[in-house]
Amino acid sequence: MQELIATTNNILDSYVYKNFYKFNFNITKIEKYFISLSNH
Repeated sequence: MQELIATTNNILDSYVYKNFYKFNFNITKIEKYFISLSNH
């Protein structure tokens, strides 16, 4: 049972981490877009 919980936590951690990374990447792109707009 303990191994199952540990495995589930690892899967969730990597899933959340990957999506958080993607989310951060998108935020960065949006920020750069707005910065380039305000520079014009």
